[in-house]
Amino acid sequence: RRVTGVADYDPYGHVNRTTLVADSPVLGTGQNALMVTAQVPKSSALVSQVRARFPLLDVQGISGVYLADGSGVLLNDVNGQSSLLSNVTMAGAISSWVVPSSIGTVQVRYQSASTLGETQEAALGSVE
Repeated sequence: RRVTGVADYDPYGHVNRTTLVADSPVLGTGQNALMVTAQVPKSSALVSQVRARFPLLDVQGISGVYLADGSGVLLNDVNGQSSLLSNVTMAGAISSWVVPSSIGTVQVRYQSASTLGETQEAALGSVE
């Protein structure tokens, strides 16, 4: 049997959200910042996977967004590929599925461009 959509909700109805920044922060070149942290339910009988949805994602060069563990280290997706989304211009972007860290924490982080003038805009819609 497959169970989907089981989660804890915060008072505003968002799944597992503990912090939220609605838009990409203004950063200096080559920096990264936390957009949101999610605490995923953990159980030995449950396999959890998480992804992020972006209503707007417009990132060029090495700027982008990625899913990370609780200490900010980039997570690979379930196929072993990097979860970094860069060189993307689209509405309705969705990250790949990742497995949360051993303590159940997943972060969505924003990485700014290394040079001035590159497009950098990311709006986080949800983490599921």
